[in-house]
Amino acid sequence: MRSHCSQALTAERKAGAASLEFVAIGEKTRPLGSTAQNMEHLGTLSGQEALTYTIEVLNLYNETILQDAPRLLAEVRDRRTRRRSNISGMRDP
Repeated sequence: MRSHCSQALTAERKAGAASLEFVAIGEKTRPLGSTAQNMEHLGTLSGQEALTYTIEVLNLYNETILQDAPRLLAEVRDRRTRRRSNISGMRDP
């Protein structure tokens, strides 16, 4: 569980350092700790079973990204638009 948490926190810190907004994808379907659980299970497998499991997990990750990304990107775009609108509204007398 710790590795997934630290990866998310590291990604968030790096995004902030680059003045980028961090948006977590898959918070509902891929909760913190799920990557560690997947890796732990993968460690019990070998050969074809390990390969098949890896492909299944990667497919789930891809599905999550494809499902969540459009909505999250639209939310980020809307927030940025509102911020710009608020900033330009403050400049007008």
